Amino acid sequence: MRAERVRTTVPAVALVGYTNAGKSSLMNSITGADVRIRDELFHTLDPTTRQFEHRGRAYVLTDTVGFIRKLPHQLVDSFAATLEETIHADLLLQIEDGAEPPEERLERRASVEATLEQIHADGIPRLEVINKVDLLTADERAELSEARRDGGGDSAAS
Repeated sequence: MRAERVRTTVPAVALVGYTNAGKSSLMNSITGADVRIRDELFHTLDPTTRQFEHRGRAYVLTDTVGFIRKLPHQLVDSFAATLEETIHADLLLQIEDGAEPPEERLERRASVEATLEQIHADGIPRLEVINKVDLLTADERAELSEARRDGGGDSAAS
């Protein structure tokens, strides 16, 4: 499938993030796919890729394995297929769970960034996406928004 995308120059976007951040839910929402959603570690072991169109342009979106803190090297090897989709992407959508406490979100963001560095995907352009904000109160959403505006981190939300 990747060879066909390269040949036709369809941009590839990969969803990356900590486990249970809502990557598969976002995949379903963007592409209309019916990826099964489970609240468990490593539910997405094999990459799921679907094509979608945005503003008249075709893209492919890949749902990848959820990262965890200090992902052992042996597991990185085990997840080669899904991680390979990550390193070949043109853009990474780095998904974060907005309903988590700010300290936890920062720790998980650091884990994702460390894993991206470990697999040599840290140079790929990234767009951070805060997911699950519908679970926050209006005040919590405003606080999160203010923290993001003040420098991209959550230190102001602590």
